[in-house]
Amino acid sequence: MKKILYIMLAATLVFTMTACGGETTDKKDSSTGKKVEKSKEQGDKEKNKKKKKEKKTDKSSKEKKKAKKPISEFDKTKKGKDLVKQLVDLEIPKNYFYDGELRIKNEKGPETKIAIKAYIVGDSSCIESNMTGTDSVTIHDADKHVEYSYNVKTKKGQKVKSEDAPESAIEVLLNQASETKFESIVDAKIDKLDDKEVLYIEEKEGGGLVKTWYSTEFFCPLKMQAFNENKVLINEFVVKEIKGGDYSDKIKPDKDIQFDANDKEIE
Repeated sequence: MKKILYIMLAATLVFTMTACGGETTDKKDSSTGKKVEKSKEQGDKEKNKKKKKEKKTDKSSKEKKKAKKPISEFDKTKKGKDLVKQLVDLEIPKNYFYDGELRIKNEKGPETKIAIKAYIVGDSSCIESNMTGTDSVTIHDADKHVEYSYNVKTKKGQKVKSEDAPESAIEVLLNQASETKFESIVDAKIDKLDDKEVLYIEEKEGGGLVKTWYSTEFFCPLKMQAFNENKVLINEFVVKEIKGGDYSDKIKPDKDIQFDANDKEIE
């Protein structure tokens, strides 16, 4: 269930990283255990290589965006696969906030709940999550190509280079559906959820089934349900609130966060 897992990853990434105690990423010689430092020449070559890759990525991204049509051209009268296919060529809104909760069903014991607040600003994003009492934040800065992850209570975290922006649920769906020529789509239609207009999509995922109710304003899931091969509900994601706006002030970490010493060179 890749879309459910995407949401889980966004919510639990920091929890996992901070629990590991900030492991170093420096390479070591297996025979001596000492750190292996890169030569200045090697480092410069790698930096130049990365810069070229970033420029190429930025150029291709801009060209791709120019080819997209405005979301206002979304034709709600279409049915089934045709209703979904058109989204590939449309510019999906990327400036909004949502407050939701992921519920992971357990065979034994109570379900696990993860509170998630997400701020989407273009290709950048800020995910604030609370799982088992731990508040964590994951920020992806698309302009700086950097991802920040930290624990709110301990004020400790990590930052890493990140060339690719995280995909939204609708982007994951479109990429997967395109690979199967949209044969994975079981049903798609314009529907209602709590008196709100939604794009309802039902699709095969592995041996199971995923049902999603997307907002027709932001094309963000308002509700997702994942079922296993036995048609048993295993995960559920529900959005309590969603609204548009400029949340660019959220795309930066708190000033008092202490990042791993190995991350200082990342700007």
